[in-house]
Amino acid sequence: MTGPVRGRVWARRRMREAQRDVILTVLAGAGLAGWVSAPTWRSLGLAVALVVGAAVVAGLCGAAVVKVLRLPITPVVIGVIVAALNEALRLGLVAWGGLGAAEAAWMGVWSFLVGLGVMLGSLTLALRTLATQEIEEPGERHGSLLSPLPLIHSVALICQEVARCLLVAWSPWLVLVTIAEASLAGVFPRNHPARTWVATAGGYTLLALALALWLR
Repeated sequence: MTGPVRGRVWARRRMREAQRDVILTVLAGAGLAGWVSAPTWRSLGLAVALVVGAAVVAGLCGAAVVKVLRLPITPVVIGVIVAALNEALRLGLVAWGGLGAAEAAWMGVWSFLVGLGVMLGSLTLALRTLATQEIEEPGERHGSLLSPLPLIHSVALICQEVARCLLVAWSPWLVLVTIAEASLAGVFPRNHPARTWVATAGGYTLLALALALWLR
């Protein structure tokens, strides 16, 4: 399979996964609206700021290491630094917005949804670029997108984003917990199975902790 073919197959697969995750996130938002309260414009605005800020942080961190510092820092260390900066940004936005539990939860839902929207836009552009190339594409053979393990992992990622916002809204000091959890997942390469399991366990654990603190 040539490079363009692999790229198109991968992009289509990731697009279907992102579309599935959008549905899951909308369902989570509907449940949150029915259980707590409807979303607010403030939570949406802060979520957009978080996603944009995280992208800027990642870009600036990489540029600082490669262009400015010129240090032989491993990707793991860079990932930990980026995770810490992203969680500090989350804490700053939640504190600046003065969010309570409901709006903090909505900020998490919105930020995950906005991130998926950015991913879908990027994948659409990639597929349009690859479609201009004359290539023959074999049939795709992948596991079902609705199989239990992918669903459990996707729901855990939504829980993870919501829980991180809830925890720092409950106490600024809990940013240390979110930094530790985010850094632990970043220790492993992006497609490593251990990273998937750590993120899955971390998402449900953080949400359980957040709910225990808010509902006690």
